[in-house]
Amino acid sequence: MLKAFREAMESRSTRDATLTAIRLGDVYLGSDSYSDALGYFVQAGGGELGAELSDAEAAGLYVRIAKCHLGLGDYRSARNYCAKLDDLELDDGEISVWAEANVVLARVEIESGRYNEALRAAQKAYETLRTSPDSPLLAEAGKALGVANAELGNITAARDYFTDYLVSQKRLGDEAGLASAYNNLGVLAKRMGDLNGALDHLKNALEIDRRLGRSAAIADRLSNLGIILYKLSRWAESEESLNEARDIYSRIGATRGLVAASTTLGNVCRERREWSRARGLFDEALRVSRERGYLRAEALSLEFIGHLEMDQDRNEDALATLSGALGCAYRLSSNSDVVGEVLRRRADVLFRLGRLEEAERDCSQAIKLTREIGDKLEEGASLRVLASVCYAKGESTAAEVLITRAEEMLRRIGESMELARAAMAEGVGLRDSAAPGQLPLDRIEARFSAAEAIFTRVGAGGWVARSQLERGKALQRGGQPDRARTWLERARLKLEVGGDKQGLAEVDAILRELDAGLADAAVSLQARYSTIAEGYRFLETAEPRAEDLHQFAEEITDVLVADRLILLALVEGASPVIVTSVDRSGRGIAEATRFVRTTLASRGHSRPLVVSDGRSSNGSAPKDIGAVALIPAQVGFRRDRSYMLYADRFVSERSAPFTQSDIEFIGAAARMLGVAHSRFGESNAWEENGRLAEELGASPESAGFITKNSDMLRILASIERLKDSRVPIVISGESGVGKDIIARAIHQGGRSKTGKFVALNACAIAQHLQESELFGHVKGSFTDADRDREGLVQVADRGTLFLDEIGEMSSQLQVKLLRFLQNGEYRRVGENITRVSDARVISATNKDLAEEVKGGRFRRDLFYRLCAVVIEIPPLRDRSDDIPLLMEHFLKLYCEREEKSIPGFSREVRELFMKHDWRGNNVRELENDVRRGVALAADGEVIGIDKVRPELRDQYQMGLRSDEALRRSLKDEVEALEKSRILEALGRTSWNKQAASDLLGLSRPGLHAKMRKYGIG
Repeated sequence: MLKAFREAMESRSTRDATLTAIRLGDVYLGSDSYSDALGYFVQAGGGELGAELSDAEAAGLYVRIAKCHLGLGDYRSARNYCAKLDDLELDDGEISVWAEANVVLARVEIESGRYNEALRAAQKAYETLRTSPDSPLLAEAGKALGVANAELGNITAARDYFTDYLVSQKRLGDEAGLASAYNNLGVLAKRMGDLNGALDHLKNALEIDRRLGRSAAIADRLSNLGIILYKLSRWAESEESLNEARDIYSRIGATRGLVAASTTLGNVCRERREWSRARGLFDEALRVSRERGYLRAEALSLEFIGHLEMDQDRNEDALATLSGALGCAYRLSSNSDVVGEVLRRRADVLFRLGRLEEAERDCSQAIKLTREIGDKLEEGASLRVLASVCYAKGESTAAEVLITRAEEMLRRIGESMELARAAMAEGVGLRDSAAPGQLPLDRIEARFSAAEAIFTRVGAGGWVARSQLERGKALQRGGQPDRARTWLERARLKLEVGGDKQGLAEVDAILRELDAGLADAAVSLQARYSTIAEGYRFLETAEPRAEDLHQFAEEITDVLVADRLILLALVEGASPVIVTSVDRSGRGIAEATRFVRTTLASRGHSRPLVVSDGRSSNGSAPKDIGAVALIPAQVGFRRDRSYMLYADRFVSERSAPFTQSDIEFIGAAARMLGVAHSRFGESNAWEENGRLAEELGASPESAGFITKNSDMLRILASIERLKDSRVPIVISGESGVGKDIIARAIHQGGRSKTGKFVALNACAIAQHLQESELFGHVKGSFTDADRDREGLVQVADRGTLFLDEIGEMSSQLQVKLLRFLQNGEYRRVGENITRVSDARVISATNKDLAEEVKGGRFRRDLFYRLCAVVIEIPPLRDRSDDIPLLMEHFLKLYCEREEKSIPGFSREVRELFMKHDWRGNNVRELENDVRRGVALAADGEVIGIDKVRPELRDQYQMGLRSDEALRRSLKDEVEALEKSRILEALGRTSWNKQAASDLLGLSRPGLHAKMRKYGIG
């Protein structure tokens, strides 16, 4: 045919050349080669060639050119060529070309998002062709009517048109039309929430088009398949389909299809937390959409950028972007599916910003619209967001109903990610809407577990981490800091792998709050310990009286924050006798006494009873009681007599369940009160109190120092000699050796233990704030001093002031600290009054203070005042005999926290840990490595070398290979290292090749090339 065209041109037969050019263009158009086809059609219509065409032939050519522009995504040009038919004189016999032009125009308007215009154009064609029921063009008009009706939410009409189209294509035997029918039914099934049905239809369409070799149609089917697979959270399959579609679209120059496939691929990347790649795809799609006038694609690109900004916690940016997307969507149609999607996402970001009324308004509109157009997936997602709004407004019952409806809907259509998000939304809502002390933790954890299971199944590592983070926050709020820390550390590991800096910052902030809570708990524990210890000291030095016993009981009640406390003496064969009682409730003890006697009668005298939270006690606690404990205490060797201590808390907004620490304190208090009563109430002095006092007493070992090293044992022995002295002590040693533990051991073992142990880290506080932190300040003494504040020296009065990193203290503060050390006097910032504190000072440093004095960075007189006694803690590398002890200690500790049973360490790990010098952070570094191993090892699995930090693992492997490496060439060594690094990166990213290439600093093709070279995967 090309030869005929050349011959026609050479013979100057312009009409023959024109018709041949049109036939050539038809060949290329039939194979979806739009650019080549357009070249021949334009040549046929231009100059002398075009002059040879009749109006009817010109009309046919214009329609062909419009089809090419439609395929290339140039909708303006396609629309213009359809309009050219108005300038031609066509008779009634040419109605088919008018109808075909209207079908093409309808397709153009559908792609442009102008659905009402598309409906009008398709209706014109359909009405024109109704007298020709077997016309393929009539079927195409019906298909266009179906698409336009589907986009406008007229689902019933759309289904009817699509079904008619399918029947007509089967009757005509048109396989290409049959594939198109299956595609349309698949898109409609997606809209109605039948994702698996949509998948089947689209696979049928793809199979037919692959057999026919229709490139553009194959790309369309692959793109639609990618969308469905994304909705089903089958991201690897979705990416594969979308990449193949993008390759075809690029090859045939179909820009509109390329934009659609790119935005869906961007969503896959966003779900995987590959945010940079996702943003690049969205931005490029937005740029092309605006250049080409793809209004629907522009709205979707903005919507997805807004969603990405939400995932990155850039909520104000997301709100602006989504508002712009909504403007584009409304220009498409006020009731299009895009409007519903954007309204739901904007409601979500308004909820995050606390603008609940606006969020509820957008949600309600989204639910109404998605219900009208039959989009079950979006309706379910909108119900989920509205439930979160209701939780935030305190409307928990409505929220639970909405979540149930959303989950039923999402479960029916098989959409995993939204189902998991709904479970997580309920967990967050239950957590944030419950009153303090009333969190239904079991239910909350069940919801987070359900969400995490789905996220894990679909490979959404970032969402798994987010679920674990939210669960940790719930446990923190529910008063379970240790379990909260466990889940937060699990989240941290996944966030580190995903490179989620914002998530890591949030985890770190919560961990700091937990650390602060530990410090508060330590102060509370010291107060409890002081109460018990003072009681025992009194018992050792004086003969107790009933008044003393009652005073001890009152102090115990105050420290425990109990409403009532009753001590009963129990003698076998006799009724319990109340020894003393305290009532802070004003309701008396009669009811509680009856409960105790009934319980003792049914359970006996030796069985304790604890109801930590009376709200879930199933009637085992008295009415209105929030928490109750009944703890026995055997004092001395008389088994026929003992004591029972009862304590309770009434239900109130401020009440909290009894914790494990509370129960342990009640047990210790029961024993102390029993000892006191036995001394004034009985002639025999029970000997048990001496053993109990010894148990309660502190020692360096009980303070947490684990060692069998001879140097360390000598240091601990010196602590015993120094514990009651007031002499200043400096503890020196590298970071992480345990200087703070030694300081606490000195405090807890000495006479300052009745006061507080207060620490100041000079590195952690700006120099201009150090003086205020240490000595306090008065209101107005500097810009932010809005109230008087006690300094740490006052808080530590009669206790211990621990000055960590003393070498970092400012020179100005060194002068004032010297004065305090000389006579115990100090002044607050901005105050002329001299105050006094009897705080014992213990300092710590990892610097050589003598060298600091020589360099003029530390005052000589302060050096001699502080360094009356210097305790040098050896680094871990100099006491390697402690390493196995510490490994086993930390293994047991973190196995309990992770609720795992791990037998131990492999031989390689033990050998590596013994050889490592631990210069990074000594014991703290070892603890972190054991903790990592426990987190990564499966239950019952030994911690092997693969669970160790990469740098430590490399150190071990380099040691093993050192001799072999010397025998190998440099090229072999480099290749071995490259292979090792690639395998490590693939392992850390769960074999996500894009993420692995980013981690290695390679392009994705570069990574594939090296994998082929080394035979990986």
